[in-house]
Parts: sequence; C-alpha cells; structure tokens
Amino acid sequence: MKTFRNILAGVIILLFMHSAFTQAPAPKIRVITLQSQGKDTSSKLLGESAEVISARLTCMSLSDFSITKNEAKSALIITVKDTINTRLLREILTAPGKLNFYENAGRGDSLVPIFNKKSTHAIILEAHADFSDKKHPALCITFSENLWDTFKHATARNIDKPVTLIIDGKVYASPRVNSEIAGGKITLTGGGFSKTEVRKLVALSSNGELPLQFIIASVK
Repeated sequence: MKTFRNILAGVIILLFMHSAFTQAPAPKIRVITLQSQGKDTSSKLLGESAEVISARLTCMSLSDFSITKNEAKSALIITVKDTINTRLLREILTAPGKLNFYENAGRGDSLVPIFNKKSTHAIILEAHADFSDKKHPALCITFSENLWDTFKHATARNIDKPVTLIIDGKVYASPRVNSEIAGGKITLTGGGFSKTEVRKLVALSSNGELPLQFIIASVK
C-alpha cells in the first residue's frame, strides 16, 4: 500500500510538472514591416535605424530576430521569435527615443529642459538596469561627462523639488532631489518600475534616437 501511494505521488508530481511546462507561453514568430515617413529615407538612414532597433531588441534580451532593408519601399522588415508582448514590441520598434530631464524653474506649471541638447545620444553616456533589489528594479543613467556640472547645478537649485524624466513626451519618473548630485550619475526606481519597464527604458535611452520616423505597415 505504501509503495502504491509513493507511485501515485510520483505520478501527481510528474503531471504537475508537465502542466507547468505546457502552460509556459510558446515563442511566436512575428514579421513586422516598418514604413519610414518623411522625405529623406536614404539607405544610410535606413541602415542607422536598423542598428538602433537591433540594439534596442538586444537590450530587451531578445536574441532570435532579424532585420532586413527594403530600400525600394524605404522600409524595414523585422522578424522576431519571442514571447514579448506585441504592444511593447511595437513601442520598442517605433518610439523616437527623445529623452531629457526637466525642472520647473519657478515658471508656473511649465517644465524647462535641464540639458540644452538636441539628441538623447548627446545627453546619455550609458544606461543599464539594476535588479539587485528584487522589489525595486532601477534604471541607472550616466550622463555625458561634459554635462556633469550642468546636472550638478540643476540638482543644487532643486533641493526638495522634483526633476522629471520625459521620453517621447511621456513622464516616466519625477524624483524629489534630496541633495546636490555630482559625478553625473543618477539611479531611478520610478513609481515601482517592473523589470520589463526598466529594460524598455534602457533600450530607449542607451541607444540614441531613431534617425527616421516609422509607422507599422503590417504585422504577420
């Protein structure tokens, strides 16, 4: 009887393990056509856009993907095999990646950019995710060295006030400054970033802006 119970318990465990494995989402193959917009859609800019998108997908821990150019139609064809959410994938592929930090500067409700730079690449030297605190995933940013003093002075005049991170017109974090920040580095946990969101922010902030604007022409 004892042997039978042991065998039954083993069967139940195996069935449970089988169920757990079968419930895991299977990778889907998606083919997405990105159609460039605007007048200047040269092969050079298509190639640079492909490099930015490739770097973004790598930041999202995707490895099974390919990017091809259709120069005749000024388009990029992205093939991805992964379980990534389609909405998130669309955002990674098409978001311009325009980033800046803002302060209020005593001008009513309007926000003023801290960095007088036109591109994200000129602002951000490096960005990475920090998952050492499992409950509070963090986005770590290092500014370009020539901007360290700019950020130091900005934080000095905003003690007990927020500075706001905005990417493509969306507010992602608005931490209150506790003290002057020297050394050009900042760590943000946002209002409870998820690991996926932190990876997305790293993907958008650490690889520069897309040189072309794209719309999604088709998803197969």
